Amino acid sequence: MTLLGTLISDLNLIDLTRSLTHTASAGVMLYFVLVATGRQRHTTLLICVVTLVMASTVWFYGTAPPHARSTISTPELPLLYWLLPFGFYLLVGGISAAVCWRHSDEADRSMLRWSLRVFGMSQSLGCVLWCLFAAYLFTRDAALLSYVPPLTGAELLLQAGSVLLPGLVSAGQHLQRCWVLWRLRPLWQALTEAVPTVALPGRTSRWTFTTAVRWQHYRLIIEIQDAVLALRAYTTPAVISAARQFVAIQGVAEGNHEAAASACWLEFARRAKLSSSAPCDTVCASPWPSESSFREEIDFLVRVARFHGTPLPAAFHLKETA
Repeated sequence: MTLLGTLISDLNLIDLTRSLTHTASAGVMLYFVLVATGRQRHTTLLICVVTLVMASTVWFYGTAPPHARSTISTPELPLLYWLLPFGFYLLVGGISAAVCWRHSDEADRSMLRWSLRVFGMSQSLGCVLWCLFAAYLFTRDAALLSYVPPLTGAELLLQAGSVLLPGLVSAGQHLQRCWVLWRLRPLWQALTEAVPTVALPGRTSRWTFTTAVRWQHYRLIIEIQDAVLALRAYTTPAVISAARQFVAIQGVAEGNHEAAASACWLEFARRAKLSSSAPCDTVCASPWPSESSFREEIDFLVRVARFHGTPLPAAFHLKETA
């Protein structure tokens, strides 16, 4: 404030501008709430109310006796100079809090639900703050103002937390995709070496940490699935059955039998394709296990990639070609 005062040389103008800006920002926030809840029909009314509050603030400021500052403790300013915007802020905060709590119960994601509730709590604290200011205007009890800093700090922390929660989820999803890229790339390289036609133009990298992660994440998964479909022509039901028996004998955990067997017969089919062997007469209809969700499919691919990086597939290939 001191720095602005040296630049503008009128602290009163700064105080007035801050009050008008606060009113405008409250109106914009309520507008977004109305749009998000499908109540755009109230936009015209909102614009009228915001304009009325801002115009009243300027009028009360202009008709007040000369004063050095426009603060809540300035006696020259009429009571309505503060009560009108405080009432508007209280209305905005109350509506925002009610809407956030109502829609949090309808949110299908837990993090979104908590984000809405935390933001609603911040707006509720803001309402308490404006009631506190109004109480001070009527009582002039300076002790009430001592509660303003902690309440303001708590309100800002809750607002920041409501934004941070979805950000944490996005960051977690981003890191998870990076981890999947890192684990799947060796398998992708091996399969697209045998079936290069499934690979789209452009490079992929394990070290992608930008917004391209989502694109490369889906690209690797789709290209691996396409390569698996192409390689099934180079395997037979007998080879797949032998792979399952082989991993069971090798002591692979029962829950990983299918992933380990898939890594084995894929390596067998991949080497057959690379050696220019003719496709098998008996083509497997669906050697790839059908998963119930995309996330489960990714989990299965990661497990296949893990077994692909072990000596198990090479040992199975050696056994089958001996």
